[in-house]
Amino acid sequence: MVRVGEQSLKSDFVRKRFQRILVHNIQTGLDSEKIKYKIKPEKNRIIIETKQTQRAVKILKRIFGITSISPVWISKSSIKDMRKAGLEIAQLTKLSSKESFAVRARRSGIHDFTSRDIGREVGDEINNSTGAGVNLTNPDREFFIDCRQKESYFYVDSIRGTGGIPLGASGPIFAYVDDDSSVLSAWMIMRRGCRLYVFAKSKKYFDFLEKWHIGKKLKAFRIMDVSKINAIAVGENTNKKMLDILYECKTLVLRPLIGLDKKAIKDYYKKIGLN
Repeated sequence: MVRVGEQSLKSDFVRKRFQRILVHNIQTGLDSEKIKYKIKPEKNRIIIETKQTQRAVKILKRIFGITSISPVWISKSSIKDMRKAGLEIAQLTKLSSKESFAVRARRSGIHDFTSRDIGREVGDEINNSTGAGVNLTNPDREFFIDCRQKESYFYVDSIRGTGGIPLGASGPIFAYVDDDSSVLSAWMIMRRGCRLYVFAKSKKYFDFLEKWHIGKKLKAFRIMDVSKINAIAVGENTNKKMLDILYECKTLVLRPLIGLDKKAIKDYYKKIGLN
């Protein structure tokens, strides 16, 4: 189960457009790794069915617009089916009688029960069968249920995604890449949905950005004609001569790192695997 962030706050028209782009990017990423899958878009969620879960998650973590990913078990959205599924999952994950647990349920759609009813019923089934104690405040284990109209999704883990806006949802931006800080700057622009045209002084920088540029082909330029560039992303170590040329040509210069201190920048390097 793939969750989205910012796009859920948009108008219906924009949200649907963003979701179409995100679905396309997911398909492109999974196809590139020859992963077999079926995809089912839902409101603020995308369900992907595949037996190659670990490989799929590895790709999904690099797709902009995804806030989190959870491998899920699926059951029908009836109390009886959810009780059965909850117990099976508790047993599969080896919940012991010495541990405490909590069931966190959310519900959308029209049902004759509430989210609290789901938590209580599934929790009772697990408690009675395993002997594990219920602790809603500070449990050893948590079981999550996302109940939809016809199907419910059970999960025990949430893997953080990249977030941002789907790549291709915003216009193209040129990126001048000559060191780690400029690579991070380009990455941040991509995270805002912008596809890139890159002038990279090293193939390793281009290859790094290409790994994240899922859904659109990353375009490389060997010669940079500043007079034809409307907007460009740069790092904080870009030489003054280059910046003077850009400003003289009235180019919009984007500097995403300008508000970050050294520690924050290093944290980003670690987060995206830059060094």
